[in-house]
Amino acid sequence: MGTLWREYGVIAVLLTVSIGGYLYLSQSEEDLIGTALQSVSNHLLALVPEQGEKDEAFATISLMEDRLASGEVRPEQMERLAASIMNLRSSGTTLDAGEVDMLVKMALEDPEVLPSPESSERPPPPPPHSRAEMVEAAGRVEAMFGLWQDVDRRTREGEAPLPPDAPPIRFYADNGLKVVVDERLRAELERAGPGERNRMVAWQARLAESVGAESERIEGETAKLVQFFESRRDSLDAETSRQIDRLTMLNKLRSRGVVLPARAESLMVREERAFFRRYGGVTASETAGAGASSSAGASAAASAVVGASN
Repeated sequence: MGTLWREYGVIAVLLTVSIGGYLYLSQSEEDLIGTALQSVSNHLLALVPEQGEKDEAFATISLMEDRLASGEVRPEQMERLAASIMNLRSSGTTLDAGEVDMLVKMALEDPEVLPSPESSERPPPPPPHSRAEMVEAAGRVEAMFGLWQDVDRRTREGEAPLPPDAPPIRFYADNGLKVVVDERLRAELERAGPGERNRMVAWQARLAESVGAESERIEGETAKLVQFFESRRDSLDAETSRQIDRLTMLNKLRSRGVVLPARAESLMVREERAFFRRYGGVTASETAGAGASSSAGASAAASAVVGASN
């Protein structure tokens, strides 16, 4: 009997240790996801300077947090939103509440701002994700926010010869969160930063100038689009005006580094072509060329930069 009770005692201890370890691990996972979400929320609010706008933006962020808590947010969506926020902060951009709403809903692929190309067409359901994938994504998000803060501080303190008003860092969310940093910051970061973090970084010569030129290109195309449609504003119905305003906002965000879902870029091209055909009086081939340069240019630049990490 004594031996039996001793065996029960050992089993009880093992069960306690196993359950305790599981609960500790679960709590650690919750803490990591919660910390990453808090970082996303804080950095997003930091982009909104006006207090009244902050209050409205907070409502959007609360909705995002609720969706993540209920499992509706996928890992790649959280990483896409984090990459966009870090790029916006790097470019010195400020947002109003409407732009925050657009940014979050676009990152989460909300049907309200990212409809199916045709009313009868439905996008394929996303593949299911595991909790482990979300934990890994949260870890990458936290590591990248830490890197961004380090680069931002060193840039502001002038520790490397960089051009003014051109961000020396760019984040992407193509098959996982990625970052490319200007080569001129490499010595400082490798000397001061942890090795594991720096293994997540790709380096590119004169990245700041490349990013600045790409932003100027998209801004120039957006300005032409706005000018074109402003000259025809009186002939547009309310829904068309709303769609054009949305396209303009998306192009502005994209010029500052917002990472759009691939489907969003194809929809932007489709809508721009439709508007030009209806109101522009230009040929379909001219329209196609304009649309391709507007969307594919940014994608090609992103692919070229991210390719530097391979």
